[in-house]
Amino acid sequence: MAKLKPTASTAKPPRSARTHSAVIKKAVQSKTARQRRAAQAETQLNPGGTKQAHVIALLERDTGATLDDLVAATGWLPHTTRAALTGLRHKGFVLDKSKRQDGITVYCISSARQASEAGKSG
Repeated sequence: MAKLKPTASTAKPPRSARTHSAVIKKAVQSKTARQRRAAQAETQLNPGGTKQAHVIALLERDTGATLDDLVAATGWLPHTTRAALTGLRHKGFVLDKSKRQDGITVYCISSARQASEAGKSG
């Protein structure tokens, strides 16, 4: 049996037409649905601020934070995390560094910076 030659009705539309139809489908989507998905994606990517804000929040805890805590929270490598701590020092944060009994170093933001800021504003 011989193969039929493709006709205009059986041939695939040109690539530009297929791309154009995809663009039209996207444009037809409800704007609120797109906004909802964008907000959801933003929340998943950045739940509550920057990585530096997470580092500061961890360091402000009463127990402080270990390097492993900071690495887990940010996804950074240890040397990058230490560099971020140095950057915080350069910005004026006072970091206390101590060792626990198990030998792990704990970093903590002391309240000295807050006291110095209160003195500057008054």
